[in-house]
Amino acid sequence: MEVEKPEKEEEPKETKLTEEEKKYVKVYPIYIDKEVKYSEGRKINAELCIEKPNCMLIQRVCTELLGLKCKFELKSHPRDWQKKGRVIVQIKDKDGNLIKEDIKTSKI
Repeated sequence: MEVEKPEKEEEPKETKLTEEEKKYVKVYPIYIDKEVKYSEGRKINAELCIEKPNCMLIQRVCTELLGLKCKFELKSHPRDWQKKGRVIVQIKDKDGNLIKEDIKTSKI
């Protein structure tokens, strides 16, 4: 009797970014994590941050609340390489015009 080998669980395959998607803003959870120090990779003021953010939350806020096009990627931040995941967000259209006038830049 042969023993069947269990199938390996495959990680989601990385998809190639289009030229347009390469211009999107990259958002890692470490950028908005309240527990991370600025010197460790946080990008915005701690008063505006949240505790233990994840990519699903970032993606949901961008699509549902802000109405922006975004995509999840299985990439890790160099300072937080153990946690995989980032969200790329489109803030400008193909012509370089802002999609939402209140979001003028990726800086907060």
